[in-house]
Amino acid sequence: MNISEFQGSINQRGVLQNNRFVAFFNVPKSLEKLQTRYGIQDKIISARCEAAQIPGVNLTTIDQPRLGYGPSEAMPHNVTLDDVSLTFLLDGQSSLHALFYEWFNTIVNFQGSTGQSTLKGNQTMGPGGKTIGSAFEVGYKENYRTDILISVYNASAYEGNRKVSDMGINVMNVRLFNAFPKTLPSVDLSWQNNDELIRLTVPFSYTDFQMTYPRHGTTFNPSIAAAITGPADISQDEAAREFAEAADFYSENSSFTSTLDYT
Repeated sequence: MNISEFQGSINQRGVLQNNRFVAFFNVPKSLEKLQTRYGIQDKIISARCEAAQIPGVNLTTIDQPRLGYGPSEAMPHNVTLDDVSLTFLLDGQSSLHALFYEWFNTIVNFQGSTGQSTLKGNQTMGPGGKTIGSAFEVGYKENYRTDILISVYNASAYEGNRKVSDMGINVMNVRLFNAFPKTLPSVDLSWQNNDELIRLTVPFSYTDFQMTYPRHGTTFNPSIAAAITGPADISQDEAAREFAEAADFYSENSSFTSTLDYT
Protein backbone atom coordinates (compact mmCIF):
# COMPACT_ATOMS: atom_id res chain seq x y z
CA MET A 1 0.00 0.00 0.00
CA ASN A 2 1.37 3.41 -0.93
CA ILE A 3 0.67 6.74 0.80
CA SER A 4 -2.10 7.68 -1.65
CA GLU A 5 -3.96 4.44 -0.97
CA PHE A 6 -3.59 4.99 2.77
CA GLN A 7 -4.93 8.55 2.49
CA GLY A 8 -7.79 7.27 0.37
CA SER A 9 -8.63 4.71 3.07
CA ILE A 10 -8.66 7.43 5.74
CA ASN A 11 -10.87 9.68 3.61
CA GLN A 12 -13.28 6.86 2.79
CA ARG A 13 -13.48 4.97 6.09
CA GLY A 14 -12.41 7.64 8.58
CA VAL A 15 -11.03 7.01 12.08
CA LEU A 16 -12.53 6.49 15.53
CA GLN A 17 -11.94 9.08 18.23
CA ASN A 18 -11.90 7.93 21.85
CA ASN A 19 -13.99 10.86 23.12
CA ARG A 20 -17.22 9.88 21.35
CA PHE A 21 -18.92 7.42 23.66
CA VAL A 22 -21.74 7.06 26.15
CA ALA A 23 -21.70 4.69 29.15
CA PHE A 24 -25.01 3.83 30.77
CA PHE A 25 -26.34 1.57 33.52
CA ASN A 26 -29.32 1.35 35.83
CA VAL A 27 -28.43 1.26 39.51
CA PRO A 28 -29.43 -2.04 41.18
CA LYS A 29 -33.02 -2.20 42.40
CA SER A 30 -31.85 -2.24 46.02
CA LEU A 31 -30.50 1.30 45.57
CA GLU A 32 -33.40 2.87 43.66
CA LYS A 33 -34.88 4.59 46.76
CA LEU A 34 -31.49 6.00 47.72
CA GLN A 35 -30.98 7.14 44.14
CA THR A 36 -34.25 9.06 44.32
CA ARG A 37 -33.31 10.57 47.67
CA TYR A 38 -29.92 11.70 46.38
CA GLY A 39 -31.49 13.06 43.19
CA ILE A 40 -29.04 11.26 40.88
CA GLN A 41 -30.81 10.03 37.75
CA ASP A 42 -29.33 7.33 35.55
CA LYS A 43 -28.81 9.76 32.67
CA ILE A 44 -26.96 12.17 35.00
CA ILE A 45 -24.65 9.35 36.07
CA SER A 46 -24.11 8.65 32.37
CA ALA A 47 -23.36 12.31 31.64
CA ARG A 48 -20.81 12.43 34.47
CA CYS A 49 -18.96 9.36 33.16
CA GLU A 50 -16.07 11.07 31.37
CA ALA A 51 -13.89 8.01 30.67
CA ALA A 52 -14.61 4.35 29.99
CA GLN A 53 -12.99 1.24 28.54
CA ILE A 54 -13.80 -1.41 25.99
CA PRO A 55 -13.06 -4.71 27.77
CA GLY A 56 -10.08 -6.83 26.85
CA VAL A 57 -9.76 -10.61 26.73
CA ASN A 58 -6.67 -12.61 27.63
CA LEU A 59 -6.03 -16.20 26.60
CA THR A 60 -4.92 -18.54 29.37
CA THR A 61 -2.32 -20.94 28.00
CA ILE A 62 -0.32 -23.93 29.12
CA ASP A 63 3.02 -25.03 27.71
CA GLN A 64 2.59 -28.30 25.87
CA PRO A 65 5.47 -30.30 24.31
CA ARG A 66 4.89 -30.12 20.58
CA LEU A 67 5.34 -33.83 19.95
CA GLY A 68 4.85 -35.09 23.50
CA TYR A 69 8.51 -34.26 24.06
CA GLY A 70 10.99 -31.67 22.92
CA PRO A 71 10.20 -27.96 22.42
CA SER A 72 6.99 -26.66 24.00
CA GLU A 73 4.37 -24.38 22.53
CA ALA A 74 1.65 -22.36 24.23
CA MET A 75 -1.80 -23.93 23.96
CA PRO A 76 -4.85 -21.80 24.85
CA HIS A 77 -7.42 -23.47 27.09
CA ASN A 78 -9.42 -20.62 28.67
CA VAL A 79 -9.93 -16.86 28.76
CA THR A 80 -9.77 -14.20 31.46
CA LEU A 81 -11.68 -10.92 31.19
CA ASP A 82 -10.16 -7.57 32.12
CA ASP A 83 -11.97 -5.36 34.60
CA VAL A 84 -13.54 -2.28 33.02
CA SER A 85 -12.97 1.09 34.70
CA LEU A 86 -15.38 4.03 34.50
CA THR A 87 -14.31 7.51 35.59
CA PHE A 88 -16.93 9.84 37.05
CA LEU A 89 -16.84 13.57 37.68
CA LEU A 90 -18.18 13.97 41.22
CA ASP A 91 -20.98 16.45 41.91
CA GLY A 92 -20.78 19.31 44.37
CA GLN A 93 -23.09 17.56 46.87
CA SER A 94 -21.09 14.27 46.88
CA SER A 95 -24.30 12.43 45.95
CA LEU A 96 -22.57 10.24 43.37
CA HIS A 97 -19.87 9.20 45.85
CA ALA A 98 -22.58 8.48 48.45
CA LEU A 99 -24.40 6.29 45.94
CA PHE A 100 -21.28 4.20 45.27
CA TYR A 101 -20.59 3.99 49.00
CA GLU A 102 -24.05 2.55 49.63
CA TRP A 103 -23.65 0.26 46.62
CA PHE A 104 -20.56 -1.24 48.23
CA ASN A 105 -22.45 -1.78 51.46
CA THR A 106 -25.05 -3.86 49.62
CA ILE A 107 -22.19 -6.10 48.45
CA VAL A 108 -20.37 -6.41 51.79
CA ASN A 109 -21.80 -4.60 54.81
CA PHE A 110 -18.73 -2.80 56.14
CA GLN A 111 -20.68 0.45 56.84
CA GLY A 112 -17.89 2.19 58.73
CA SER A 113 -18.27 2.28 62.53
CA THR A 114 -21.72 0.69 62.35
CA GLY A 115 -20.09 -2.46 61.06
CA GLN A 116 -18.21 -2.67 64.34
CA SER A 117 -21.36 -1.99 66.38
CA THR A 118 -23.23 -4.85 64.73
CA LEU A 119 -20.32 -7.12 65.64
CA LYS A 120 -21.16 -6.32 69.27
CA GLY A 121 -24.77 -7.33 68.76
CA ASN A 122 -26.28 -3.84 68.64
CA GLN A 123 -29.18 -3.16 66.29
CA THR A 124 -28.10 -0.83 63.49
CA MET A 125 -30.53 1.17 61.38
CA GLY A 126 -29.65 2.04 57.83
CA PRO A 127 -31.08 4.68 55.47
CA GLY A 128 -34.86 4.97 55.70
CA GLY A 129 -35.00 3.10 59.02
CA LYS A 130 -34.14 -0.22 57.40
CA THR A 131 -32.23 -2.68 59.58
CA ILE A 132 -28.71 -3.29 58.31
CA GLY A 133 -27.53 -6.91 58.15
CA SER A 134 -24.76 -8.41 60.21
CA ALA A 135 -21.33 -6.80 60.03
CA PHE A 136 -19.41 -7.85 56.91
CA GLU A 137 -22.34 -9.92 55.70
CA VAL A 138 -22.18 -10.57 51.94
CA GLY A 139 -25.28 -9.62 49.96
CA TYR A 140 -27.06 -11.59 47.27
CA LYS A 141 -25.65 -10.87 43.84
CA GLU A 142 -29.14 -10.34 42.47
CA ASN A 143 -29.36 -7.24 44.69
CA TYR A 144 -26.13 -5.54 43.61
CA ARG A 145 -25.45 -6.54 40.02
CA THR A 146 -26.41 -4.58 36.91
CA ASP A 147 -25.68 -4.50 33.18
CA ILE A 148 -23.47 -1.76 31.74
CA LEU A 149 -23.80 -0.53 28.17
CA ILE A 150 -21.02 1.41 26.44
CA SER A 151 -21.71 2.85 22.99
CA VAL A 152 -19.06 4.27 20.64
CA TYR A 153 -19.77 6.75 17.82
CA ASN A 154 -17.75 7.89 14.83
CA ALA A 155 -17.15 11.53 13.98
CA SER A 156 -19.73 11.74 11.19
CA ALA A 157 -23.18 13.05 12.07
CA TYR A 158 -24.49 12.21 8.60
CA GLU A 159 -25.41 8.98 6.88
CA GLY A 160 -25.54 10.01 3.24
CA ASN A 161 -27.45 13.31 3.28
CA ARG A 162 -29.42 12.45 6.44
CA LYS A 163 -28.31 13.84 9.79
CA VAL A 164 -28.26 10.97 12.27
CA SER A 165 -27.07 12.55 15.51
CA ASP A 166 -24.81 15.29 16.82
CA MET A 167 -22.85 12.50 18.51
CA GLY A 168 -22.11 10.77 15.19
CA ILE A 169 -23.10 7.31 13.97
CA ASN A 170 -23.15 4.41 16.42
CA VAL A 171 -20.52 1.91 15.27
CA MET A 172 -19.72 -0.23 18.31
CA ASN A 173 -21.47 -1.32 21.51
CA VAL A 174 -20.48 -3.46 24.45
CA ARG A 175 -22.74 -4.90 27.11
CA LEU A 176 -21.24 -6.06 30.41
CA PHE A 177 -23.41 -8.64 32.16
CA ASN A 178 -23.78 -8.92 35.95
CA ALA A 179 -21.44 -6.01 36.60
CA PHE A 180 -20.64 -4.57 40.01
CA PRO A 181 -18.03 -2.12 41.35
CA LYS A 182 -14.94 -3.93 42.55
CA THR A 183 -13.13 -1.07 44.28
CA LEU A 184 -14.19 2.19 45.88
CA PRO A 185 -10.93 4.07 45.32
CA SER A 186 -9.34 6.50 47.71
CA VAL A 187 -9.54 10.17 46.76
CA ASP A 188 -6.51 12.44 47.03
CA LEU A 189 -7.05 15.90 48.49
CA SER A 190 -4.59 18.79 48.51
CA TRP A 191 -4.71 22.49 49.40
CA GLN A 192 -2.24 23.13 46.58
CA ASN A 193 -4.59 21.95 43.83
CA ASN A 194 -6.93 24.94 43.69
CA ASP A 195 -8.41 24.18 40.27
CA GLU A 196 -8.39 20.38 40.24
CA LEU A 197 -11.74 18.57 40.17
CA ILE A 198 -12.41 15.37 42.09
CA ARG A 199 -12.90 12.31 39.92
CA LEU A 200 -13.69 8.74 40.88
CA THR A 201 -12.32 5.89 38.77
CA VAL A 202 -14.24 2.73 39.60
CA PRO A 203 -13.20 -0.69 38.22
CA PHE A 204 -16.14 -3.01 37.52
CA SER A 205 -16.09 -6.78 37.48
CA TYR A 206 -18.59 -8.75 35.40
CA THR A 207 -19.32 -12.32 34.31
CA ASP A 208 -19.49 -11.98 30.52
CA PHE A 209 -19.65 -9.34 27.82
CA GLN A 210 -21.00 -9.11 24.30
CA MET A 211 -19.78 -6.82 21.49
CA THR A 212 -22.02 -5.60 18.68
CA TYR A 213 -21.17 -3.66 15.52
CA PRO A 214 -24.32 -2.02 14.08
CA ARG A 215 -22.58 -0.99 10.83
CA HIS A 216 -21.95 -4.68 10.17
CA GLY A 217 -25.45 -5.88 11.03
CA THR A 218 -24.75 -7.35 14.48
CA THR A 219 -27.10 -6.65 17.39
CA PHE A 220 -27.43 -7.83 20.97
CA ASN A 221 -28.65 -11.41 21.12
CA PRO A 222 -31.48 -11.57 23.72
CA SER A 223 -31.13 -15.35 24.06
CA ILE A 224 -27.51 -14.91 25.15
CA ALA A 225 -28.52 -12.23 27.64
CA ALA A 226 -31.29 -14.44 29.03
CA ALA A 227 -28.95 -17.41 29.38
CA ILE A 228 -26.43 -15.31 31.32
CA THR A 229 -28.58 -13.06 33.50
CA GLY A 230 -32.21 -14.04 33.00
CA PRO A 231 -34.40 -11.25 31.59
CA ALA A 232 -32.11 -8.39 30.70
CA ASP A 233 -32.13 -5.30 32.95
CA ILE A 234 -31.97 -3.00 29.94
CA SER A 235 -33.55 -3.73 26.58
CA GLN A 236 -31.76 -2.60 23.44
CA ASP A 237 -34.63 -0.20 22.66
CA GLU A 238 -34.34 1.33 26.13
CA ALA A 239 -30.58 1.61 25.71
CA ALA A 240 -31.05 3.31 22.35
CA ARG A 241 -33.40 5.84 23.95
CA GLU A 242 -30.94 6.50 26.78
CA PHE A 243 -28.08 6.90 24.31
CA ALA A 244 -30.18 9.32 22.25
CA GLU A 245 -31.05 11.36 25.36
CA ALA A 246 -27.39 11.46 26.37
CA ALA A 247 -26.41 12.50 22.85
CA ASP A 248 -28.96 15.31 22.96
CA PHE A 249 -27.69 16.34 26.38
CA TYR A 250 -24.11 16.56 25.12
CA SER A 251 -25.10 18.45 21.98
CA GLU A 252 -27.10 20.98 24.01
CA ASN A 253 -24.34 21.32 26.61
CA SER A 254 -21.16 21.34 24.53
CA SER A 255 -19.33 23.23 27.29
CA PHE A 256 -20.74 20.95 29.97
CA THR A 257 -17.52 20.29 31.87
CA SER A 258 -16.59 23.97 32.03
CA THR A 259 -20.02 25.32 33.09
CA LEU A 260 -20.99 22.90 35.85
CA ASP A 261 -21.63 24.41 39.27
CA TYR A 262 -19.17 22.62 41.56
CA THR A 263 -20.03 24.59 44.70
